[in-house]
Amino acid sequence: MEFDRRAKLAWLACTRVFAWHSLGAKAWRKRVGELGAALGVDDMAGIRRKLGSKWAYRLREAITLGTEEDWQVLLQALGRNPLA
Repeated sequence: MEFDRRAKLAWLACTRVFAWHSLGAKAWRKRVGELGAALGVDDMAGIRRKLGSKWAYRLREAITLGTEEDWQVLLQALGRNPLA
């Protein structure tokens, strides 16, 4: 994507805000952290080892749309019996 270099700072500021500073992104990171804790791992590679390379795709609806109660049930199930 090209943009006017005179507006570079404005575009960069928008990109940073869009990328990972939204409420949805913060909620995503929180739940991924909880997922890692339930699986007994402390990084993304650990989640990938336990759940496979498509874990984010397979769990995206639960992570983004699941109620807190449903999310806790899923974490308990995954903690006892990881998919991979």
